[in-house]
Amino acid sequence: MPGVSKLLTRADFNGAFTDSRGAVPGPSGNAMASFILGYPTFMEQDYTLAWTGQRFIETGLYFADDWRVSRRLTLNLGLRHDYFSPVTEVADRLANFDPATATVKIANRDGVDRRMGIQRNFKDWAPRFGFAYQALKNTVIRGGYGLFYNPSGNGGAALRLFRHVPFGPIYTVAPGDEFVGPSISQGFPAPPTVNFEAAKNPTGGVIGVAPTFRSSYAQQFNLTVQQEITPIQAVLKFAYVGNLGRRLHTSLDLNQPLAGPGPVANRRAFFGVRPGLAGATYAVADGLSNYNAFQFTFDKRMSAGLSVLLGYTWSHAIDDVGTEFGGGTGTPQDIRCRRCDRSNASFDLRHRMTLSYTYLLPILREAKGLTRTLLGGWQLNGITTIQGGLPYTPGLLVANTNGAGGSRPDSVGRSASLGSSATIARWFDPTAFTSPTTIRFGNAGRNILFGPGRVNWDMSLFKDFAIGDRWKVQFRSEAFNIWNTPQFGLPNATIGAGNAGTITSTVGNPRQLQLALRIQF
Repeated sequence: MPGVSKLLTRADFNGAFTDSRGAVPGPSGNAMASFILGYPTFMEQDYTLAWTGQRFIETGLYFADDWRVSRRLTLNLGLRHDYFSPVTEVADRLANFDPATATVKIANRDGVDRRMGIQRNFKDWAPRFGFAYQALKNTVIRGGYGLFYNPSGNGGAALRLFRHVPFGPIYTVAPGDEFVGPSISQGFPAPPTVNFEAAKNPTGGVIGVAPTFRSSYAQQFNLTVQQEITPIQAVLKFAYVGNLGRRLHTSLDLNQPLAGPGPVANRRAFFGVRPGLAGATYAVADGLSNYNAFQFTFDKRMSAGLSVLLGYTWSHAIDDVGTEFGGGTGTPQDIRCRRCDRSNASFDLRHRMTLSYTYLLPILREAKGLTRTLLGGWQLNGITTIQGGLPYTPGLLVANTNGAGGSRPDSVGRSASLGSSATIARWFDPTAFTSPTTIRFGNAGRNILFGPGRVNWDMSLFKDFAIGDRWKVQFRSEAFNIWNTPQFGLPNATIGAGNAGTITSTVGNPRQLQLALRIQF
Protein backbone atom coordinates (compact mmCIF):
# COMPACT_ATOMS: atom_id res chain seq x y z
CA MET A 1 0.00 0.00 0.00
CA PRO A 2 1.66 3.31 -1.08
CA GLY A 3 3.02 5.33 1.83
CA VAL A 4 2.16 2.70 4.43
CA SER A 5 4.94 0.55 5.92
CA LYS A 6 2.66 -1.66 7.99
CA LEU A 7 -1.07 -2.01 8.51
CA LEU A 8 -2.77 -3.78 11.42
CA THR A 9 -6.53 -4.28 11.75
CA ARG A 10 -8.59 -5.81 14.52
CA ALA A 11 -12.23 -6.01 15.53
CA ASP A 12 -13.84 -7.24 18.76
CA PHE A 13 -17.22 -8.97 18.89
CA ASN A 14 -19.37 -9.97 21.85
CA GLY A 15 -23.00 -10.92 22.40
CA ALA A 16 -24.21 -7.39 23.15
CA PHE A 17 -25.90 -6.78 19.77
CA THR A 18 -27.57 -10.20 19.62
CA ASP A 19 -28.91 -10.54 23.15
CA SER A 20 -32.56 -10.33 24.20
CA ARG A 21 -32.22 -6.93 25.91
CA GLY A 22 -33.77 -8.36 29.05
CA ALA A 23 -36.62 -10.24 27.41
CA VAL A 24 -35.02 -13.54 28.43
CA PRO A 25 -33.49 -13.99 31.90
CA GLY A 26 -29.72 -14.35 31.96
CA PRO A 27 -27.17 -13.88 29.17
CA SER A 28 -28.59 -14.55 25.72
CA GLY A 29 -26.26 -12.92 23.19
CA ASN A 30 -23.74 -14.75 21.03
CA ALA A 31 -20.40 -13.30 19.92
CA MET A 32 -20.28 -15.53 16.83
CA ALA A 33 -23.71 -14.27 15.77
CA SER A 34 -22.46 -10.68 16.06
CA PHE A 35 -19.42 -11.66 13.99
CA ILE A 36 -21.59 -13.16 11.23
CA LEU A 37 -23.70 -9.99 11.18
CA GLY A 38 -20.48 -7.96 10.96
CA TYR A 39 -21.20 -5.59 13.85
CA PRO A 40 -18.24 -5.22 16.24
CA THR A 41 -18.27 -3.48 19.61
CA PHE A 42 -14.76 -2.21 18.87
CA MET A 43 -12.89 -1.76 15.58
CA GLU A 44 -9.38 -0.42 15.06
CA GLN A 45 -6.88 0.01 12.24
CA ASP A 46 -3.23 0.98 12.92
CA TYR A 47 -1.09 2.55 10.21
CA THR A 48 2.71 2.71 10.42
CA LEU A 49 3.96 5.42 8.05
CA ALA A 50 7.66 5.38 8.99
CA TRP A 51 10.33 2.84 9.90
CA THR A 52 12.12 4.23 12.94
CA GLY A 53 15.61 3.99 14.38
CA GLN A 54 15.16 4.36 18.11
CA ARG A 55 18.10 5.14 20.36
CA PHE A 56 18.64 5.06 24.11
CA ILE A 57 21.59 4.89 26.51
CA GLU A 58 22.13 2.52 29.42
CA THR A 59 25.18 2.96 31.65
CA GLY A 60 26.18 1.44 34.97
CA LEU A 61 29.06 2.16 37.34
CA TYR A 62 29.64 0.23 40.52
CA PHE A 63 31.94 -0.20 43.50
CA ALA A 64 32.12 -3.37 45.60
CA ASP A 65 34.32 -4.52 48.46
CA ASP A 66 34.46 -7.45 50.89
CA TRP A 67 35.68 -6.43 54.33
CA ARG A 68 36.70 -9.14 56.79
CA VAL A 69 36.11 -7.26 60.04
CA SER A 70 37.10 -10.19 62.25
CA ARG A 71 37.46 -13.94 62.14
CA ARG A 72 33.72 -14.23 62.64
CA LEU A 73 32.33 -11.26 60.72
CA THR A 74 32.57 -10.38 57.02
CA LEU A 75 30.83 -7.44 55.34
CA ASN A 76 29.96 -7.06 51.67
CA LEU A 77 29.62 -3.40 50.64
CA GLY A 78 28.63 -1.99 47.29
CA LEU A 79 27.24 1.04 45.50
CA ARG A 80 25.99 1.24 41.91
CA HIS A 81 24.76 4.08 39.72
CA ASP A 82 22.54 3.45 36.72
CA TYR A 83 21.38 5.79 33.97
CA PHE A 84 18.67 4.90 31.47
CA SER A 85 17.93 7.65 28.99
CA PRO A 86 14.52 8.37 27.45
CA VAL A 87 14.10 7.00 23.93
CA THR A 88 14.95 9.25 20.98
CA GLU A 89 14.85 8.62 17.22
CA VAL A 90 17.49 9.34 14.60
CA ALA A 91 15.16 11.56 12.54
CA ASP A 92 12.85 12.65 15.39
CA ARG A 93 9.99 10.47 14.16
CA LEU A 94 8.43 10.12 17.61
CA ALA A 95 5.47 11.87 19.20
CA ASN A 96 4.10 11.96 22.76
CA PHE A 97 0.53 12.66 23.85
CA ASP A 98 0.29 15.52 26.34
CA PRO A 99 -2.82 15.18 28.55
CA ALA A 100 -2.46 18.77 29.83
CA THR A 101 -3.20 20.20 26.36
CA ALA A 102 -4.81 17.13 24.74
CA THR A 103 -2.32 17.50 21.87
CA VAL A 104 0.56 15.41 20.58
CA LYS A 105 4.10 16.72 21.01
CA ILE A 106 6.37 15.89 18.07
CA ALA A 107 10.05 15.47 18.81
CA ASN A 108 12.17 18.50 17.91
CA ARG A 109 9.25 20.57 16.56
CA ASP A 110 7.46 23.66 17.86
CA GLY A 111 9.82 24.09 20.80
CA VAL A 112 9.57 20.47 21.94
CA ASP A 113 12.88 18.73 22.74
CA ARG A 114 13.96 15.42 21.23
CA ARG A 115 12.74 13.60 24.35
CA MET A 116 9.23 15.07 23.96
CA GLY A 117 9.18 16.38 27.51
CA ILE A 118 10.16 13.09 29.13
CA GLN A 119 12.61 14.02 31.88
CA ARG A 120 16.04 12.48 32.30
CA ASN A 121 16.87 11.03 35.71
CA PHE A 122 20.42 10.86 37.06
CA LYS A 123 19.50 9.87 40.62
CA ASP A 124 19.36 6.08 40.36
CA TRP A 125 21.82 5.21 43.13
CA ALA A 126 21.68 1.59 44.31
CA PRO A 127 23.39 0.69 47.62
CA ARG A 128 24.20 -2.94 48.45
CA PHE A 129 25.02 -4.42 51.84
CA GLY A 130 25.56 -7.93 53.12
CA PHE A 131 27.09 -9.68 56.09
CA ALA A 132 28.01 -13.13 57.33
CA TYR A 133 28.50 -13.73 61.06
CA GLN A 134 29.58 -16.99 62.67
CA ALA A 135 27.55 -16.94 65.89
CA LEU A 136 28.57 -20.45 67.04
CA LYS A 137 30.88 -23.15 65.78
CA ASN A 138 28.20 -24.63 63.51
CA THR A 139 25.86 -21.64 63.24
CA VAL A 140 26.13 -18.79 60.71
CA ILE A 141 23.83 -15.79 60.34
CA ARG A 142 23.68 -14.08 56.95
CA GLY A 143 21.75 -11.07 55.74
CA GLY A 144 21.68 -8.52 53.01
CA TYR A 145 19.96 -5.57 51.37
CA GLY A 146 20.12 -4.34 47.81
CA LEU A 147 18.36 -1.85 45.57
CA PHE A 148 18.07 -2.81 41.90
CA TYR A 149 16.80 -0.70 38.98
CA ASN A 150 15.07 -1.90 35.81
CA PRO A 151 15.45 -0.01 32.52
CA SER A 152 12.70 2.42 31.58
CA GLY A 153 10.50 0.94 28.89
CA ASN A 154 7.10 -0.56 28.32
CA GLY A 155 6.15 -2.33 25.10
CA GLY A 156 2.65 -0.91 25.32
CA ALA A 157 3.70 2.74 25.23
CA ALA A 158 7.28 3.90 25.83
CA LEU A 159 8.69 1.97 22.86
CA ARG A 160 5.76 2.67 20.52
CA LEU A 161 5.70 6.47 20.25
CA PHE A 162 5.81 6.20 16.45
CA ARG A 163 2.61 4.14 16.38
CA HIS A 164 0.15 7.03 16.49
CA VAL A 165 -0.48 10.43 14.93
CA PRO A 166 1.28 11.75 12.91
CA PHE A 167 3.64 8.84 12.12
CA GLY A 168 1.21 6.00 12.70
CA PRO A 169 -2.38 7.21 13.08
CA ILE A 170 -4.86 4.85 14.70
CA TYR A 171 -8.44 4.79 13.39
CA THR A 172 -10.85 3.60 16.09
CA VAL A 173 -14.60 3.01 16.28
CA ALA A 174 -16.12 1.94 19.61
CA PRO A 175 -19.94 2.01 19.47
CA GLY A 176 -20.31 0.27 22.84
CA ASP A 177 -22.96 -2.26 23.79
CA GLU A 178 -26.15 -0.26 23.21
CA PHE A 179 -25.91 1.31 19.75
CA VAL A 180 -24.87 -0.51 16.57
CA GLY A 181 -21.99 1.18 14.78
CA PRO A 182 -20.45 0.71 11.32
CA SER A 183 -20.22 -2.83 10.02
CA ILE A 184 -17.02 -4.50 8.89
CA SER A 185 -18.30 -4.56 5.29
CA GLN A 186 -18.33 -0.75 5.23
CA GLY A 187 -14.55 -0.79 5.47
CA PHE A 188 -12.14 1.85 6.75
CA PRO A 189 -11.17 5.33 5.55
CA ALA A 190 -8.49 5.76 2.90
CA PRO A 191 -4.88 5.33 4.16
CA PRO A 192 -3.52 8.59 5.59
CA THR A 193 -0.23 10.39 5.02
CA VAL A 194 2.08 12.08 7.53
CA ASN A 195 0.34 15.28 8.62
CA PHE A 196 2.08 17.26 11.35
CA GLU A 197 -0.92 19.56 11.79
CA ALA A 198 -3.00 16.58 12.90
CA ALA A 199 -0.97 16.51 16.13
CA LYS A 200 -2.65 19.72 17.25
CA ASN A 201 -6.12 18.16 17.08
CA PRO A 202 -5.54 14.41 17.33
CA THR A 203 -8.23 11.88 16.50
CA GLY A 204 -8.35 8.13 16.89
CA GLY A 205 -6.01 6.45 19.35
CA VAL A 206 -2.92 8.13 20.79
CA ILE A 207 0.04 7.01 22.92
CA GLY A 208 1.93 8.89 25.60
CA VAL A 209 4.56 8.61 28.31
CA ALA A 210 4.38 10.61 31.55
CA PRO A 211 7.09 13.30 31.85
CA THR A 212 8.10 11.78 35.20
CA PHE A 213 8.43 8.23 33.84
CA ARG A 214 11.32 6.60 35.71
CA SER A 215 13.11 3.30 36.01
CA SER A 216 11.26 0.94 38.30
CA TYR A 217 13.22 -0.52 41.20
CA ALA A 218 13.10 -3.29 43.74
CA GLN A 219 14.39 -3.31 47.30
CA GLN A 220 15.45 -6.84 48.18
CA PHE A 221 16.39 -7.97 51.67
CA ASN A 222 16.91 -11.24 53.50
CA LEU A 223 18.01 -12.74 56.80
CA THR A 224 19.18 -16.36 57.06
CA VAL A 225 20.26 -18.66 59.86
CA GLN A 226 22.34 -21.68 58.81
CA GLN A 227 22.93 -24.60 61.16
CA GLU A 228 25.30 -27.43 60.29
CA ILE A 229 24.41 -30.92 61.56
CA THR A 230 27.79 -32.59 61.48
CA PRO A 231 26.87 -36.24 62.19
CA ILE A 232 24.78 -36.52 59.02
CA GLN A 233 26.73 -33.94 56.98
CA ALA A 234 23.71 -31.69 56.48
CA VAL A 235 22.86 -27.99 56.72
CA LEU A 236 19.56 -26.47 57.84
CA LYS A 237 18.62 -23.00 56.58
CA PHE A 238 15.84 -20.77 57.90
CA ALA A 239 15.36 -17.57 55.94
CA TYR A 240 13.13 -14.52 55.62
CA VAL A 241 13.10 -12.98 52.14
CA GLY A 242 11.42 -9.69 51.22
CA ASN A 243 11.01 -7.65 48.04
CA LEU A 244 9.41 -4.23 47.65
CA GLY A 245 8.67 -3.11 44.08
CA ARG A 246 8.34 0.61 43.48
CA ARG A 247 7.67 2.82 40.44
CA LEU A 248 6.47 -0.28 38.57
CA HIS A 249 5.63 0.32 34.94
CA THR A 250 2.12 0.03 33.58
CA SER A 251 -0.07 1.71 31.01
CA LEU A 252 -3.65 2.93 31.22
CA ASP A 253 -6.25 4.55 29.02
CA LEU A 254 -6.53 8.20 30.09
CA ASN A 255 -9.57 8.54 27.82
CA GLN A 256 -11.42 5.55 29.24
CA PRO A 257 -15.17 6.24 29.07
CA LEU A 258 -17.30 6.39 32.16
CA ALA A 259 -19.51 3.34 32.56
CA GLY A 260 -23.04 4.46 31.80
CA PRO A 261 -25.76 4.85 29.18
CA GLY A 262 -25.50 6.73 25.92
CA PRO A 263 -22.82 6.96 23.19
CA VAL A 264 -19.33 5.92 24.22
CA ALA A 265 -17.54 9.00 22.86
CA ASN A 266 -19.64 11.40 24.93
CA ARG A 267 -18.45 9.73 28.14
CA ARG A 268 -14.73 10.03 27.42
CA ALA A 269 -12.57 12.34 29.55
CA PHE A 270 -11.34 14.46 26.60
CA PHE A 271 -14.63 14.59 24.67
CA GLY A 272 -15.18 18.26 25.52
CA VAL A 273 -11.92 19.38 23.84
CA ARG A 274 -11.14 16.48 21.49
CA PRO A 275 -14.40 14.78 20.47
CA GLY A 276 -12.62 12.61 17.89
CA LEU A 277 -10.07 11.22 20.35
CA ALA A 278 -10.46 7.53 21.18
CA GLY A 279 -8.15 5.55 23.48
CA ALA A 280 -5.16 7.34 25.05
CA THR A 281 -2.62 4.70 26.10
CA TYR A 282 -0.41 6.35 28.70
CA ALA A 283 2.70 4.87 30.34
CA VAL A 284 3.23 5.65 34.01
CA ALA A 285 5.65 4.43 36.67
CA ASP A 286 3.69 4.37 39.91
CA GLY A 287 2.86 0.71 40.56
CA LEU A 288 3.55 -0.91 43.91
CA SER A 289 4.27 -4.48 44.99
CA ASN A 290 5.54 -6.40 47.97
CA TYR A 291 6.66 -9.98 48.52
CA ASN A 292 7.36 -11.67 51.85
CA ALA A 293 8.46 -15.27 52.29
CA PHE A 294 9.69 -17.79 54.82
CA GLN A 295 12.08 -20.29 53.27
CA PHE A 296 13.35 -23.55 54.74
CA THR A 297 16.11 -25.67 53.23
CA PHE A 298 17.53 -29.05 54.28
CA ASP A 299 20.72 -29.86 52.37
CA LYS A 300 22.35 -33.22 53.00
CA ARG A 301 25.59 -33.66 51.15
CA MET A 302 26.49 -37.03 49.67
CA SER A 303 27.30 -39.48 52.45
CA ALA A 304 26.47 -43.16 52.92
CA GLY A 305 25.36 -43.14 49.29
CA LEU A 306 22.62 -40.53 49.77
CA SER A 307 22.24 -36.81 49.05
CA VAL A 308 19.02 -34.87 49.67
CA LEU A 309 17.95 -31.27 49.00
CA LEU A 310 14.58 -30.22 50.42
CA GLY A 311 13.20 -26.72 49.97
CA TYR A 312 9.95 -25.21 51.17
CA THR A 313 8.63 -21.67 50.64
CA TRP A 314 5.63 -20.03 52.31
CA SER A 315 5.07 -16.66 50.67
CA HIS A 316 2.60 -13.95 49.75
CA ALA A 317 2.87 -11.45 46.87
CA ILE A 318 0.68 -8.34 46.50
CA ASP A 319 0.63 -5.71 43.77
CA ASP A 320 -1.68 -3.24 42.05
CA VAL A 321 -0.47 -3.55 38.45
CA GLY A 322 0.05 -6.34 35.95
CA THR A 323 3.55 -7.49 35.14
CA GLU A 324 5.75 -5.84 32.51
CA PHE A 325 4.72 -6.23 28.84
CA GLY A 326 1.17 -7.34 29.62
CA GLY A 327 1.43 -10.28 31.97
CA GLY A 328 -1.33 -10.46 34.57
CA THR A 329 -3.58 -8.13 32.59
CA GLY A 330 -6.87 -6.63 33.71
CA THR A 331 -5.50 -3.60 35.56
CA PRO A 332 -6.81 -1.15 36.08
CA GLN A 333 -10.49 -2.05 35.72
CA ASP A 334 -11.34 1.62 36.28
CA ILE A 335 -8.58 4.26 36.08
CA ARG A 336 -10.56 6.38 38.55
CA CYS A 337 -9.97 3.80 41.27
CA ARG A 338 -6.55 2.34 40.54
CA ARG A 339 -5.78 1.32 44.11
CA CYS A 340 -8.95 -0.79 44.04
CA ASP A 341 -6.82 -3.28 42.09
CA ARG A 342 -4.41 -3.86 44.98
CA SER A 343 -4.68 -7.59 45.57
CA ASN A 344 -2.87 -10.89 45.16
CA ALA A 345 -0.23 -10.74 42.43
CA SER A 346 -0.77 -12.97 39.41
CA PHE A 347 2.30 -15.00 40.51
CA ASP A 348 1.21 -15.30 44.16
CA LEU A 349 2.20 -18.90 44.90
CA ARG A 350 1.59 -19.37 48.64
CA HIS A 351 3.17 -22.80 49.17
CA ARG A 352 5.83 -24.69 47.23
CA MET A 353 7.92 -27.69 48.26
CA THR A 354 10.67 -29.26 46.15
CA LEU A 355 12.56 -32.43 47.03
CA SER A 356 15.52 -33.69 45.02
CA TYR A 357 17.65 -36.69 45.88
CA THR A 358 20.33 -39.07 44.65
CA TYR A 359 20.71 -42.56 46.12
CA LEU A 360 23.45 -45.03 45.26
CA LEU A 361 21.58 -48.32 45.57
CA PRO A 362 23.37 -50.71 47.95
CA ILE A 363 22.32 -53.76 45.95
CA LEU A 364 25.45 -55.77 45.03
CA ARG A 365 27.59 -52.73 45.80
CA GLU A 366 30.29 -55.00 47.25
CA ALA A 367 30.05 -57.62 44.49
CA LYS A 368 32.98 -58.18 42.16
CA GLY A 369 33.65 -59.06 38.58
CA LEU A 370 30.87 -59.51 36.04
CA THR A 371 28.16 -59.56 38.70
CA ARG A 372 28.99 -56.03 39.84
CA THR A 373 29.46 -54.84 36.27
CA LEU A 374 25.97 -55.92 35.22
CA LEU A 375 23.90 -55.73 38.38
CA GLY A 376 25.66 -53.40 40.83
CA GLY A 377 26.32 -49.67 40.90
CA TRP A 378 22.83 -48.37 40.09
CA GLN A 379 21.92 -44.77 40.96
CA LEU A 380 18.36 -43.60 41.72
CA ASN A 381 17.52 -39.89 41.25
CA GLY A 382 14.33 -37.92 41.67
CA ILE A 383 12.70 -34.51 41.85
CA THR A 384 9.32 -34.09 43.55
CA THR A 385 7.39 -30.82 43.41
CA ILE A 386 4.24 -29.99 45.37
CA GLN A 387 2.74 -26.51 45.15
CA GLY A 388 -0.48 -24.56 45.65
CA GLY A 389 -2.56 -22.91 42.96
CA LEU A 390 -2.24 -19.54 41.26
CA PRO A 391 -4.82 -16.75 41.62
CA TYR A 392 -7.24 -15.60 38.94
CA THR A 393 -9.98 -13.02 38.51
CA PRO A 394 -13.68 -13.59 37.82
CA GLY A 395 -15.13 -11.85 34.77
CA LEU A 396 -18.45 -11.38 33.01
CA LEU A 397 -19.67 -13.06 29.84
CA VAL A 398 -20.91 -9.67 28.63
CA ALA A 399 -19.40 -6.55 30.20
CA ASN A 400 -22.01 -4.32 31.79
CA THR A 401 -20.17 -1.05 31.17
CA ASN A 402 -21.44 -0.05 27.70
CA GLY A 403 -18.04 0.33 26.08
CA ALA A 404 -16.04 1.39 29.15
CA GLY A 405 -13.98 -1.81 29.08
CA GLY A 406 -14.04 -5.26 30.59
CA SER A 407 -15.87 -5.63 33.87
CA ARG A 408 -15.82 -7.92 36.83
CA PRO A 409 -19.01 -9.23 38.42
CA ASP A 410 -20.53 -8.17 41.71
CA SER A 411 -19.85 -10.28 44.78
CA VAL A 412 -23.01 -11.29 46.63
CA GLY A 413 -21.17 -11.23 49.94
CA ARG A 414 -20.08 -14.82 50.49
CA SER A 415 -16.97 -16.76 49.61
CA ALA A 416 -16.86 -18.51 46.26
CA SER A 417 -14.27 -21.02 47.46
CA LEU A 418 -15.51 -24.59 47.89
CA GLY A 419 -12.47 -25.68 49.90
CA SER A 420 -11.94 -29.43 50.13
CA SER A 421 -15.24 -30.14 48.32
CA ALA A 422 -14.03 -28.51 45.09
CA THR A 423 -13.94 -30.76 42.01
CA ILE A 424 -12.91 -30.17 38.42
CA ALA A 425 -16.62 -30.01 37.54
CA ARG A 426 -17.23 -27.29 40.14
CA TRP A 427 -14.04 -25.67 41.35
CA PHE A 428 -15.72 -22.56 42.73
CA ASP A 429 -19.30 -21.44 43.32
CA PRO A 430 -20.43 -19.20 40.41
CA THR A 431 -23.56 -18.18 42.34
CA ALA A 432 -21.31 -16.19 44.69
CA PHE A 433 -21.18 -13.62 41.87
CA THR A 434 -23.82 -11.81 39.84
CA SER A 435 -23.90 -9.31 37.00
CA PRO A 436 -24.33 -5.66 38.09
CA THR A 437 -27.96 -4.57 37.75
CA THR A 438 -26.97 -1.14 36.44
CA ILE A 439 -24.37 -0.04 33.88
CA ARG A 440 -21.23 0.11 36.00
CA PHE A 441 -18.09 -1.77 36.98
CA GLY A 442 -18.50 -4.78 39.26
CA ASN A 443 -17.17 -4.79 42.81
CA ALA A 444 -15.46 -8.21 42.79
CA GLY A 445 -11.75 -7.93 43.50
CA ARG A 446 -8.80 -8.85 41.33
CA ASN A 447 -7.15 -12.29 41.71
CA ILE A 448 -9.48 -13.31 44.54
CA LEU A 449 -9.86 -16.96 43.42
CA PHE A 450 -7.19 -19.67 43.45
CA GLY A 451 -6.76 -22.52 41.01
CA PRO A 452 -5.72 -26.11 41.69
CA GLY A 453 -2.27 -26.96 42.95
CA ARG A 454 0.17 -29.35 41.32
CA VAL A 455 2.00 -32.52 42.30
CA ASN A 456 4.73 -33.90 40.07
CA TRP A 457 7.29 -36.70 40.41
CA ASP A 458 10.27 -37.05 38.07
CA MET A 459 12.55 -40.06 38.58
CA SER A 460 15.53 -41.63 36.85
CA LEU A 461 17.80 -44.67 37.14
CA PHE A 462 21.44 -44.51 35.99
CA LYS A 463 24.13 -47.15 35.57
CA ASP A 464 27.75 -46.57 34.53
CA PHE A 465 29.77 -49.18 32.60
CA ALA A 466 33.52 -48.64 32.48
CA ILE A 467 35.26 -49.69 29.25
CA GLY A 468 38.97 -49.65 29.86
CA ASP A 469 40.55 -46.59 31.48
CA ARG A 470 39.27 -43.87 29.14
CA TRP A 471 35.75 -44.86 28.08
CA LYS A 472 32.54 -44.95 30.05
CA VAL A 473 28.99 -45.70 28.93
CA GLN A 474 26.09 -44.47 31.06
CA PHE A 475 22.66 -46.07 30.71
CA ARG A 476 19.84 -43.67 31.64
CA SER A 477 16.17 -44.49 32.14
CA GLU A 478 14.12 -41.37 32.88
CA ALA A 479 10.47 -40.87 33.76
CA PHE A 480 8.81 -37.45 33.86
CA ASN A 481 5.55 -37.26 35.82
CA ILE A 482 6.07 -40.93 36.56
CA TRP A 483 2.71 -41.42 38.31
CA ASN A 484 0.90 -39.64 35.45
CA THR A 485 -0.65 -37.18 37.89
CA PRO A 486 -2.95 -34.75 36.02
CA GLN A 487 -1.97 -31.08 36.26
CA PHE A 488 -5.20 -29.14 35.91
CA GLY A 489 -5.47 -25.65 34.49
CA LEU A 490 -7.60 -22.79 35.77
CA PRO A 491 -11.39 -23.09 35.67
CA ASN A 492 -13.63 -21.00 33.45
CA ALA A 493 -14.05 -17.83 35.51
CA THR A 494 -16.56 -16.15 33.18
CA ILE A 495 -19.73 -15.55 35.18
CA GLY A 496 -22.75 -16.14 32.98
CA ALA A 497 -21.08 -18.86 30.90
CA GLY A 498 -22.69 -22.30 31.07
CA ASN A 499 -19.50 -23.94 32.32
CA ALA A 500 -18.44 -21.25 34.79
CA GLY A 501 -16.42 -22.84 37.59
CA THR A 502 -15.53 -25.91 35.50
CA ILE A 503 -11.96 -26.96 34.71
CA THR A 504 -11.66 -28.12 31.10
CA SER A 505 -7.90 -28.04 30.51
CA THR A 506 -4.63 -29.44 31.77
CA VAL A 507 -1.17 -27.91 31.87
CA GLY A 508 2.20 -29.57 31.81
CA ASN A 509 2.83 -32.97 30.28
CA PRO A 510 1.46 -36.44 30.90
CA ARG A 511 3.87 -39.23 31.81
CA GLN A 512 6.90 -39.41 29.54
CA LEU A 513 9.45 -42.26 29.52
CA GLN A 514 12.79 -42.23 27.76
CA LEU A 515 15.90 -44.39 27.54
CA ALA A 516 19.35 -43.15 26.60
CA LEU A 517 23.00 -44.12 26.38
CA ARG A 518 25.68 -41.56 27.12
CA ILE A 519 29.25 -42.21 26.02
CA GLN A 520 32.11 -40.41 27.76
CA PHE A 521 35.72 -40.54 26.63
